[in-house]
Amino acid sequence: MKHILFPTLGSAGDVAPLIALGQALNRPGFQAHIIASPVFRTMVEQAGIDFLPLGSEQQFTALVGHPDLYHPTRAFSVVVRLGVLPFLRPLLDLIRNFPKQDTLIVSPLL
Repeated sequence: MKHILFPTLGSAGDVAPLIALGQALNRPGFQAHIIASPVFRTMVEQAGIDFLPLGSEQQFTALVGHPDLYHPTRAFSVVVRLGVLPFLRPLLDLIRNFPKQDTLIVSPLL
């Protein structure tokens, strides 16, 4: 089995296009996996794509509800501090569960 991993740390606007890609790539001998916040589990699984949670719903809520998320000079720091750094090690651990020779990672972040 060949695995195609789509890790994303983004919002629904990032997850939705990955669902379309995953559906197109799921065929005999291939399995697409979307790695994202648990808030997207239902959306991904209803589309027939394997879902792997990254972080918690509380972490996602804390990020999208942060008062500085749309601030012109503080937003980047908020995204990095709450939306990227806490997930790098857990993401690496998830990726390491797949065989290197049979896995493709597709992500603009990595």
